Amino acid sequence: MNTNTRTRSEKDAYFRYLDEISKYPLLTKEQEYILLRKIQQQGSRSAMEMLVNSNLRFVVNIANLYKGQGVDVIELINEGNMGLMHAAKRFDLSTNLKFISYAVWWVRQNIVRHIAENGRIVRISAEKELVIRKFSKHGGTLRQNIGGTLSIDPKSLEGVSKYKADSIEKILMMAQRSSSLDAPLSTNQELTLGDTLSDSENKADNLAAYSFVKKHMDKAMKDNLSEEEMRVIKLCFGFDRDIEYTLKDIGPMVGLSKERVRQIKKAALDKLRGDYRTHDLHGAA
Repeated sequence: MNTNTRTRSEKDAYFRYLDEISKYPLLTKEQEYILLRKIQQQGSRSAMEMLVNSNLRFVVNIANLYKGQGVDVIELINEGNMGLMHAAKRFDLSTNLKFISYAVWWVRQNIVRHIAENGRIVRISAEKELVIRKFSKHGGTLRQNIGGTLSIDPKSLEGVSKYKADSIEKILMMAQRSSSLDAPLSTNQELTLGDTLSDSENKADNLAAYSFVKKHMDKAMKDNLSEEEMRVIKLCFGFDRDIEYTLKDIGPMVGLSKERVRQIKKAALDKLRGDYRTHDLHGAA
């Protein structure tokens, strides 16, 4: 089978899968808790199947964030589904946390581990590495990470190299993929995302850290942003839904053009950066 035929076959399988899972209804938080109780207390296979099926679209969205690493996206989805099942067995029924907010850690961990064991290493060409260094020098540093995504604005860097905004965005994504597992989770600690993914026994601590950061981010957004800006930022960086949408995706969702969404995102991030300069959130108790 040649490469083109294999690619078409993979795409066909992917779209058949999307069509198949679209028939499964989403569950309410109460319905999920009932199923989780049956899974943990009775070992119910039917409850596990129903819970997993209702969250398959979420796993697809997470898997798509990691595609292009030399592993078929269907493989990533399967690994994510295994993480979902593991989360269902480990979920603390006494917590008020949404199941999917807990499960995302297990889904991502399974996917990242599978890529590490089976995918090709992401390599950046010497030319693009020089461009990244130029971007970094121009901006001072790669700016504050929010929700795991680099908040640097590609449009503002068009004059720094021969690349246009769309190409710059792709280059920055390459840089993020190749370094994000080794990057500190914050500016005042050495713990990396790779550390958190490799230590499955510390998920409660990870969730506590996530809740802490999210609480301060929510406050910063409420204090500094308009309703429109908050909605764009939440969609861009996966707040509430754990899904990060592109500017193109967000446009129709908020009834604005891609360019207008980009402007709102930039303005909102500028406000948040100003808030971080005047308030030491990292040191807040």
